[in-house]
Amino acid sequence: MKRVKDFFDSLIEKNRKHHIATHISKYFGYFWAAAKMLFGIFSGSFFFCVSAMYTLAFALTKEVFFKGRKESGGDTLKQRKYYLQMCGILALASVIYIAYMARLFFYPSNPQYGMIMGIAIATFAFTDLIIAIVNLAKKNTHRDLLVSGVKSIGLAGALLAIAFAQIAILSFTTTDTDPSQYNAIGGIVMGGGCLVICVFMLVKYFKVKPYINPGVDEFSQ
Repeated sequence: MKRVKDFFDSLIEKNRKHHIATHISKYFGYFWAAAKMLFGIFSGSFFFCVSAMYTLAFALTKEVFFKGRKESGGDTLKQRKYYLQMCGILALASVIYIAYMARLFFYPSNPQYGMIMGIAIATFAFTDLIIAIVNLAKKNTHRDLLVSGVKSIGLAGALLAIAFAQIAILSFTTTDTDPSQYNAIGGIVMGGGCLVICVFMLVKYFKVKPYINPGVDEFSQ
């Protein structure tokens, strides 16, 4: 009995840590989206405003995650609805992002960032990517559908952050040419990568099997 108790205690502790990290990520997403929007408004950069919108969309997927955890009780079949909502938000944000980046082929725009700002953005972007890949590689011992969704959203956010970093770096490294076409290609490729993630999420959605994850309710708030 002690081994069984220790097993469930470990599951609960892992759920606690994951919820804390996801809460921090959610609130940071709101903060970062607001910062981008304010910077975009005061600097006249529409790109920053668009970037703020997809950052906000990704933060909203965390709200869906917590709502799903609270109302599903760890039942994967009940989680499917919220998992699909997360996938839908990601797909919509990706399509809008791709459409905006594609317009750079016809309406070039080259936002200017200083070297320090560009390097800082690139550093954060690649850090996000590494963290997302590490989290995605971790085994989902709970077989929790919503946890899998959060990991997928994190990877998608990292991909778009890489595109953002490219724009920032090219703004101060290309002085003789307009990098709009390079930015458009990079944005479309990364946005397309997000849509590929959506496809994998849909495949997982249709393959899910009934399973109840113990220890979810206690930390579902």
